[in-house]
Amino acid sequence: MKLLSCFIVLMFLFFKAEAQQRPNIEEFKANIIGNNLWITWKCANVSEANYWEMQGSADGKSFQAIGLVLGGKPGNETEFIFKCNNSKLKKDYKIFRVLQIQKDQTAVVYNAVLVK
Repeated sequence: MKLLSCFIVLMFLFFKAEAQQRPNIEEFKANIIGNNLWITWKCANVSEANYWEMQGSADGKSFQAIGLVLGGKPGNETEFIFKCNNSKLKKDYKIFRVLQIQKDQTAVVYNAVLVK
C-alpha cells in the first residue's frame, strides 16, 4: 500500500510539473502582408521559455526552422512577433508552427496554422 501511495504522489507531482511547464499560446496567427510573413501570438506564462523557434512546412508533416524569436514585444513580454520576407522562405511553405524552447532545452510544440 505504501508503494502505491508513493507512486500516486510521484505521478501527481510529475503531471503537475508538466502542466506548469506548458504555457498556453493564445491568438496564434500567421498572415501575408505585402511581401512579408507575419506570425503573432500571446503567451501569458513565459517563465520557462528560453526562446521560440518558428518552423515552416509544405505538407504539415515535415517542418524546418525558418527563424527564432528571442523575447516578447518591447513593453509587453507576453506578445510575440515574427516577421520574414517571403523571398527568404521556400515557395511551397504554407503551414507554420511555433516551438517553445525551454530553459532546460526541451521543446514544446504548438499547433500549426495554414496561410492562404
